[in-house]
Amino acid sequence: CHRLDKETTGVLLFAKNPDVYREMAILFEHREVVKHYLALVPGRQDFQEQLIDLPITVGAKGKVKIDFKGGKESATVVSTAEHFKDFTLVDCFPLTGRTHQIRIHLASVGCPLVGDELYGGKHIHLSEFKRKWKFNRKEEEPTINDGVMLHAHGLQFTLYEKEYMIVAPLPKKFEAALKILR
Repeated sequence: CHRLDKETTGVLLFAKNPDVYREMAILFEHREVVKHYLALVPGRQDFQEQLIDLPITVGAKGKVKIDFKGGKESATVVSTAEHFKDFTLVDCFPLTGRTHQIRIHLASVGCPLVGDELYGGKHIHLSEFKRKWKFNRKEEEPTINDGVMLHAHGLQFTLYEKEYMIVAPLPKKFEAALKILR
């Protein structure tokens, strides 16, 4: 019924029949589905239901960019969920569903997602937390993040007069990274 970026984990909704698919498509089109994502960004950020309302367009090779002339409307509400020493876990609620929307919106306000190299995000290396830890210089240094730190945590909607709240737990690698940061 909807899509996730390749590296995004979490809830993915499938319809078992064409009638339900059609109803869900209408709910998504009318923005009646609340989408909740968790993202890890660098620095201590204090978002308090901040609206990031920037038009975006898909450029060359699938990379998205902010485009005030020809971009499509896109909006994301961002709030701080938890602070760590040098990182912040944020709640993201996309109001529209554009390609790489959360990734480019956070990058555009100086907070690229941890591990999101396409939009300027860096990895968190293990040596940043274990002072005396040494790794074999012939190999790449391990990271505590597993790719882009973006998780589709939940969907909330009403279908056929019944309320649904679908939640996906964090993957083990995401949870482990948060544990190390805590």
